[in-house]
Amino acid sequence: MFRQEFCSAVAIALFACTVVAQPSNLSTAPTKKSPPQPVKLIEINSAARVSFLEGDATIVGTNKKSRKASVGETIFEGDSLVTGKVGEIHLEMEDSGFVAVRPGTRVQIGTFLAKGDTRDASTITLAYGGIRVVNGWIGKQASTKSQFMTPSSTIQIHAGDHEIRVVPKVEDSGRLNAGTYYRAIVGGGQMISPKGVQKVAATQIGFVDRESNMPTLLVDQSWMLNATKNEKQIDGKYDFVQKNVEARLDARRNEMKMRLENSEKFVNSQKTAPSEPVSNKK
Repeated sequence: MFRQEFCSAVAIALFACTVVAQPSNLSTAPTKKSPPQPVKLIEINSAARVSFLEGDATIVGTNKKSRKASVGETIFEGDSLVTGKVGEIHLEMEDSGFVAVRPGTRVQIGTFLAKGDTRDASTITLAYGGIRVVNGWIGKQASTKSQFMTPSSTIQIHAGDHEIRVVPKVEDSGRLNAGTYYRAIVGGGQMISPKGVQKVAATQIGFVDRESNMPTLLVDQSWMLNATKNEKQIDGKYDFVQKNVEARLDARRNEMKMRLENSEKFVNSQKTAPSEPVSNKK
């Protein structure tokens, strides 16, 4: 089970007692201590772990600082991944899914909530380049919960194996027009643009032109969108995920239940703890 990371911002309350000079015939009342303010925790969900790395690959955090990616590193909500011309990153997602970030790609993890309940959802933005996606349990719940945003469309995908590519300008001597390409290898989904909705079934390729925003199905399906030399190790991911996803979902639910119970125990222990006596020093 993937590790869940939390980043907390702790608010510290400073209490100061000010002694004000008063006439000698007046007694100084003890200063009343203000109740402590609740600590507000800011939770940043972990989205994935880097399982494979090749070539030039960089992670850009929400603070805009860049760092070289490394195998085993945790990817959080808000992180962007950028690969060079020969760079490639494979991610094991928190919902037991898988994402391969192709060479020449920029992709950002927007939201990724994988707690094992009805709130689970993911939104990933692909600026350019390509990704291959095998859904985990988020996509199995509903396609509307697994969304991929591109400059020309929003793609909602069902559980399966999918390829998405964004071509920012005309490529390959005019063979590839600028826009978003979506291939449903297993399963299916739909492409949504301001001009309409195009359903894409297994083995079909959908396309949304960057200029017209019109979604269509492509007739020519004989070519791979963005295959690399690492394709063979990706091909077995769908079967692996399908075999293990339910067990991992159950494990995540048990993990979250235990965390909740421990949190409740801590809160109750704080309620029953003796309060600090008020100082009456003069």
